[in-house]
Amino acid sequence: MKQGKQTALLGSVAVLGAGALWGSMGVFANRLYDLGYSPLGVCFLRSFFALLLFGVWLLLFNRTAFLVRIKDLWCFLGTGIASLAFFNICYFTAIDRTTMAIAAILLYTSPVFVLLISRVLFAEKMTPQKLVAILLVLGGCVLISGVLGNDASLGAVDLLIGLGAGLGYALYSIFGRFAIRRGYGSATINFYTFLFSSLGLFPLADLSRVTSMTSSHPQNVLTVLLLALVATLLPYLLYTWGLLHTENGIASILAGIEPVVAALFGVLLLGEPLPKGVSLLGMLFILVAIIIPNLGQRKGGADR
Repeated sequence: MKQGKQTALLGSVAVLGAGALWGSMGVFANRLYDLGYSPLGVCFLRSFFALLLFGVWLLLFNRTAFLVRIKDLWCFLGTGIASLAFFNICYFTAIDRTTMAIAAILLYTSPVFVLLISRVLFAEKMTPQKLVAILLVLGGCVLISGVLGNDASLGAVDLLIGLGAGLGYALYSIFGRFAIRRGYGSATINFYTFLFSSLGLFPLADLSRVTSMTSSHPQNVLTVLLLALVATLLPYLLYTWGLLHTENGIASILAGIEPVVAALFGVLLLGEPLPKGVSLLGMLFILVAIIIPNLGQRKGGADR
């Protein structure tokens, strides 16, 4: 029992680490935007360079991770295209059509999708702790975004696009769980996620422009590599490993630390204003939400 609790704790720590690393994405993305890259170009580069880095590592140390059964490829189409590629398209489209604040709020509806879908597909229990944590995460994201001070209205199409980002974000946990139940480890899941995501984003990226900009300046290559490693590959490995030992719903809530870390990076590295008032309260909401589900988690491991 004690070992089970320790394993569950490590799973939670891994998911928290993933959320923190995802929170650093804006640092690298803003640098690339300043250099003239488009959002879709950055999305493609994230997946493609993560695929290259991870593929080389697997060739050297874990070639068996490439082995998959043809009948299981739908799981990786799910994590790669239905989740990672679809989420990126919807999220950056929502940013373009609305605001960063509104897009972020709609993105972090993902825990709601995860818990509802996991309740149906995996029979995960909907506990009072999870419900409270969901409300705190959503409320915290609203407060951090500052949208309460805006008068912006949201059309039906924009709302659907934003909710699509939240759904796509959530589907990684769902399809990842199916892959785990079929005996695949995090290495296999992540490699094929990046592969199918890259294939899905390839037709949408301006490849000639992306290639010329990346190859023309050495610092661009370094920034892209850091984006792929720190904000893409490592967090996905941590999150997928964490799913082995944490319920989908709890994992999605723990990953809600991402906007808190993103705000801190913005203040410390990008010179953005220090969160005050309701934004600071929103960060506290999310931190409390991270603690609550673990207080009620009595058994280690995900429901496999």
